[in-house]
Amino acid sequence: MKNKFIWLPVALIAVAVVGVAVWFGNTQIQKGSIFSGKQENKAYVIPNISNKVADVSISAGVNGYPQHPDALLPNAYINMYKVTSFAKDQRGDYANGNLAATDQTGSNGSGATFTVKQGDMVYFIGFRSKDAAVNDKQRTFYYSPYKNFFPFGPASKLCQPSSFTNLNDIAKHSDGTLSCTNSISMPAVDSIDVGSPR
Repeated sequence: MKNKFIWLPVALIAVAVVGVAVWFGNTQIQKGSIFSGKQENKAYVIPNISNKVADVSISAGVNGYPQHPDALLPNAYINMYKVTSFAKDQRGDYANGNLAATDQTGSNGSGATFTVKQGDMVYFIGFRSKDAAVNDKQRTFYYSPYKNFFPFGPASKLCQPSSFTNLNDIAKHSDGTLSCTNSISMPAVDSIDVGSPR
């Protein structure tokens, strides 16, 4: 009889452990990264999310600034840079970005489509010349990146963080709306370089 009472708690503990293991097996653990600001050392349990839902597609075009800022340039090139690190100098906080992809706009000026994975932060720069685009491997940026905030932000848009020191907070416009978009237009920097120095 004593043996039965001894094994009963052990069996209950084993069932509880298996239950916890199964529960965690059906979730994704998203840990903080070097880009997660104040929440750097925290972990979050979020539901399983398919890549199709979590990824954001954005249309990026090249405009004719300064002569024709509202006109989209046909057969231009757009680079997407993925943020690799943050730093600070006499000008302030900045982000370092490495070239992640280059694509061409349409013959009618329609934007190229880029896919940004969940949690990634990126920048876009436009070019008239393909050679200039593919050889522009790294850039430094002194303004906020575009981030895929999903599942803590819109599922189909990229949003800008409110600051370099609060990368998990979505910036807002003066009217209170979120600074988010699914399309963007950038000047061609090989026409007039409005990019930050590298």
